[in-house]
Parts: sequence; structure tokens; C-alpha cells
Amino acid sequence: MWGVVPIYLQITVNVERSETTSSRKGDPALWNSYSGRLKRTTGNVRSINAYLHNLQPQDYTAHKDLTEAGAEVTAEKLKNRILGKVETVTMLLPVSKRHNNNMAALVGNGYSPGTLTCFQTTFKHTESYITWKYRTSDIDIKNFPKSYEI
Repeated sequence: MWGVVPIYLQITVNVERSETTSSRKGDPALWNSYSGRLKRTTGNVRSINAYLHNLQPQDYTAHKDLTEAGAEVTAEKLKNRILGKVETVTMLLPVSKRHNNNMAALVGNGYSPGTLTCFQTTFKHTESYITWKYRTSDIDIKNFPKSYEI
């Protein structure tokens, strides 16, 4: 009835889900929901099942790597690791410093020197706070807490 359709991977961590295509296709009539594989042992099905079988250890390895690195384990991060997508790290202080440099260029052109001073003071306070609260010199914007606890 359906013919050959893409096989999707679904990664769930707690209640968060992330999906992607496995870049393989299969007949839904041959799908075994319990094993997460195709039924039968023809050459093509065997190849697809071997590929799907190899994804599971990659998931475990990605989970272990994130845990050992002290990073938050999310479904999206696991999916990106399995797919080989490298996450970019954006640190807070360089972004703030770049903003202040852009503001310095605008002083006298719509912005006063006092505004720049406020931004520079905010930068110093942020830098001190990160050192005090997190005992590190900078923090990845993605890992910055969503709640503002003091």
C-alpha cells in the first residue's frame, strides 16, 4: 500500500524528542516495531538492518561523551553527535566585547559616551559574576542558565 518510505530515527531524552532521517528506506509492511528493524533477510534488508544496528552504539557513545564532558544531555545534542554535526561554541564575553566595540564606533553618531560607559561597566560586572558564580573565565551562551538566580 505505502511502498518504500524513509526510515526515521527518533531520539528521546526524558520527554524531549529529536527526529532525523536515517537516509535509508524500507517497506512499512516489513517493519518490526519491537526490534526497530525490518523483517526478512534479503540482501538489501540485511544491509539496512546492519546500518540501523550500528547506530545504537553511536548513541551510547555520544551519551557517554556528553556525560563525561559535563555537558547537558539532550535529544538534539545526541542527534547532532550521531550525525557528525559539530556544535559551535559561542562564549558570552567575546560576544559582549564585540558589542561594546560596535557601540564605541557609534559614539557621537546617535549614542553618547555615557551609554558606552554603561555597557563597559556591565561587561566588567558580567565578567566578575561568571568568575564568582561559575568559577570559570567565560561561559558558553547555550549553557548560560535560563533562570536568573543570585
